[in-house]
Amino acid sequence: MKYLRHRLATAKNTFADVIWYFLIGVLLLSSIILIYLIYLSYFKYHINLAHGPDSSDIGMNLLAVVYFLGNTLIAIIAAFSITFARSQLKLAEQSRRASIYMELDKRFNAPHVRYSYRKIASLLGSYDTRKLANESISQYANRILLEYRKDHVAKSEELTGEDTEYSKTLGMLAFLEDLGVLASRGYLKKEDLFDFMGKVIMQTEDVFKDHIKWIRKKHGDPCIFANALILMRDARLARASKTVKSFNEGEYAV
Repeated sequence: MKYLRHRLATAKNTFADVIWYFLIGVLLLSSIILIYLIYLSYFKYHINLAHGPDSSDIGMNLLAVVYFLGNTLIAIIAAFSITFARSQLKLAEQSRRASIYMELDKRFNAPHVRYSYRKIASLLGSYDTRKLANESISQYANRILLEYRKDHVAKSEELTGEDTEYSKTLGMLAFLEDLGVLASRGYLKKEDLFDFMGKVIMQTEDVFKDHIKWIRKKHGDPCIFANALILMRDARLARASKTVKSFNEGEYAV
């Protein structure tokens, strides 16, 4: 896969170089033709370019041709240049986004985020056997997290600087808050993000919903996890409106 991406990138760069050299060649050829036509006008037909016409009609016609060709070639080169610049900008934007998503994949697979996601999966897996009567998954997770928090507070007072089970479990929330900031600023397209990890975003909300509300009420701050919550809301809206990519055909239909 890495080899294929490298070949595609190399092919795009080669094509861009070819277009660039072609434009340079057209510009140089146009310059040579114009210089030659001006040479004919001045030296062969003796048109005085500084003081007006003083030669035959054929010379004046040639000068008019020079003027026409010059403007035409400038327009053509400008059109090619604009088109080429636009394609280069588009390619640069695609490369930038590809780099961002590669970095996103790297961060998602970072140890602290993977640990948090495994804890989310563990809470989901143990819910049926360890829940209390009429306790939702979010209420169950909140109860467990509040137990983790007691140890977290004790260690925080000791100033050990070590990550606690509580802080490690909430690692996914911090990660989603970062992604929410990037998405709100337009550095990430939410559509791509939801295709990449929409289910993970919704699972995180399912598990941490009550604990998020507990944290926000405790601190009385509506800014806490604001970007993550917007991301969670939009992920559910995207799923409901079926804008997230799906496949439901043939023997794979569900």
